[in-house]
Amino acid sequence: MACANNRKAAHGFVLVMIFFSIISCAGSLRTEFFRGETRHLYEQGSRAYRAGEYAFAGKCFQRVVKMDPGYSRAFAGLGNLALLEGRFSEAVRCYRRAMTLEPGLRDALTPLVLTAREKASRQVLVRHGVDLGKVLTLLSDGREDRLEKLLSGGVPIEPLARDTSSLTMEELARLRALAAQRAASPDRPSPLCRLFFGYLLFYADGQDRLAATVLEGVVEEVAEA
Repeated sequence: MACANNRKAAHGFVLVMIFFSIISCAGSLRTEFFRGETRHLYEQGSRAYRAGEYAFAGKCFQRVVKMDPGYSRAFAGLGNLALLEGRFSEAVRCYRRAMTLEPGLRDALTPLVLTAREKASRQVLVRHGVDLGKVLTLLSDGREDRLEKLLSGGVPIEPLARDTSSLTMEELARLRALAAQRAASPDRPSPLCRLFFGYLLFYADGQDRLAATVLEGVVEEVAEA
């Protein structure tokens, strides 16, 4: 009787081991299947992207990240599409996700993140209807009060100071000279204007010391205002 029981126990153990072996193999096969499927979808999306078929490329990349949320290259592809379509904040989000998943992509994607952030800032300036050409006109006319009102309306100050696309080199030099003159005036401008002037001078060659002097403490003043 004992021998029979031992044989039954051994037989049961073998069956259990076979069951777990089958489950393990099935899991491996399933993983390999999905890896092959996501790779195929990603390659399809990449070919469509290179061919200018952006809608189809987007569908492929979206399916990839839905099946495999760790597929970094698909997030980078979605970032490229968002950048092309003017969805700059979404592009930054996708690029950052790709770099988190695969740090080796950082060198390739960092310039694209900076480009997307720059364009996002530019969109905000366009919505506010402001550029440095308008600022130069206000300061040339002595309308610093209008500049103060403009800056207090939610215009991003630092992006405005570095967005020089609306000025010629001569106009930019004149604007920075006006900013330096006003920043050093005994009749101190408002904190918002001083912050703006500080950023203008920060991006000007040879004005580092004055920019540091102007910016020192003004950030706290603006925060407290």
